[in-house]
Amino acid sequence: MTSDAGTAPPPPAAGEAATFDAFSRAVQARFDAVVAADGHLFDVDAPDLGPLFLEHLPAERRPYHTCSCCLTFLRRFGRLVTVTKNGGIASALWSPDTVPDLYRPAVTAMMGAVTGAPIRSAFLASGETWGRPTAGGFPHFSLAVPETRRYGGIVVTARQAMAARREDFRTLSHALDVFDRRVVAQALTLLRAEALYRSEKVIGPAEFLLRLHDEVPRKAGPKRDAILWRAVANAPPGFCTPRGGMIGTLLADIAEGRDFATVKARFAAKMHPLAYQRPQAAPRAGTIAQAERLFAQLGLEPALRRRYARLDEIPTIWRPRHGAGAAAAEATASHTASGIFGGLKARQAAVPEAVLDMPAQTVTWSKFARDVLPDAQRMWVFTAERMTFCGLVTAVDPEAPPLLQWDRPEARNPVSWYIYVNGSTPTRWRLPEGAWVPVTGATLLPVLWSGADRYRHHRTGAVLILDGAQDDAASGLCLFPEFLRSDLHGVRAVIETYSKAHRIEGVEEGTANGLLVGQDGDHRIRVESAIGTATYRIDRWE
Repeated sequence: MTSDAGTAPPPPAAGEAATFDAFSRAVQARFDAVVAADGHLFDVDAPDLGPLFLEHLPAERRPYHTCSCCLTFLRRFGRLVTVTKNGGIASALWSPDTVPDLYRPAVTAMMGAVTGAPIRSAFLASGETWGRPTAGGFPHFSLAVPETRRYGGIVVTARQAMAARREDFRTLSHALDVFDRRVVAQALTLLRAEALYRSEKVIGPAEFLLRLHDEVPRKAGPKRDAILWRAVANAPPGFCTPRGGMIGTLLADIAEGRDFATVKARFAAKMHPLAYQRPQAAPRAGTIAQAERLFAQLGLEPALRRRYARLDEIPTIWRPRHGAGAAAAEATASHTASGIFGGLKARQAAVPEAVLDMPAQTVTWSKFARDVLPDAQRMWVFTAERMTFCGLVTAVDPEAPPLLQWDRPEARNPVSWYIYVNGSTPTRWRLPEGAWVPVTGATLLPVLWSGADRYRHHRTGAVLILDGAQDDAASGLCLFPEFLRSDLHGVRAVIETYSKAHRIEGVEEGTANGLLVGQDGDHRIRVESAIGTATYRIDRWE
């Protein structure tokens, strides 16, 4: 540490360099522990800490510590705090118990200044290092920042993202004032009872608001603000702006005293798959230009090519058991996949009859997955006139940057899905109607592959992969706006227009299509186990 003034600083006292090094290591250790425990940082509205730091050092050591690098660090990073679950504020850097005696009074004063000040913003910054570790041959305050704490946004700067968080705080605080707990609880009751169409899309924001009503003090003050700031930092995209989404429409209808039939009809009309988050007009020229720049900046063009997924590249929760006809089926498939007669379909093994021709047992998907799947050796689905057949689609280029919400650089998953709004016929998927079709595998919807709670605003469901299911007439890439990563929201009309004008590739290679079960429809499934055969109807998720 050295002065940037015109006169040279006095030489350091014996061992002072080592003492400052110990101080810096203590600050780094405090920061590492804080971000490992919580991770989210906030900036408080406290005075500049530089003068306070110098004031609490021995007078003879102040000139040595009057350094522009260190004072800039204190001004920019010294006021960082974290928030506990109950609204307590803790300094992210300052802990008197761990620093050398020389600096303990200054650290105590700085900690008191920041923990007693109100939060003014969430804090975001990029870079591996905050501050300047060395300059002019002297060490200075700095922090080595773990990757999880570095702001990595490309579309907006850290400063712009912080401004957005401040707006989120304002709108969330206002929403809690406008929609009281009674209204939010009533909305959540309707959503959890599945009394409203596509309730899964807004049940997450409703639970978020109700939880905040229970956690946030009614009286305005620093603790209320701190809990709200913590909620803003942890909230999924869109949760902090309820008045601008469908949950806001629902809450407003309930608050205005509309009857259930009206609430239900209005909600269903706005949540229709062809209307919800779907652009209703062609994109403007300016929006198209914006999308061009954005896709060039993010390198997303390769991600727009989509193809049908194969069974061998998706995670499955069930496959047919060997020794129960599966080996023979695989052998048959391998012989007919190529050669002169490769396009001919071999005769399928007979579907075993259910024991005693018992009526189908109606179960939820959760019960079926828990009690039936583990012992199932083979399965078949009975194809009715119209069903929720589903296509699984992935990126042509597996190295293309993530385009979907659930596709992350550290956990790649470029697979999406589509169904037809009112279902589709078996023949559209090259399947016979009124027949038992073999199930070649079972998987959850791609949004559930990383855990059921991460993307709760999307529907739950499982796909029973059906032998030979291939969509004969799919149009578009099925890149729906509600699937896209949040930073593409502003150009969703352009992406959907592009999606409608192009086609999914690899129809013939797609072997991961099937029947979506768990929410819509009443599906008959025949299951063969070691002890016999039974038929089930899956009518809901749980």
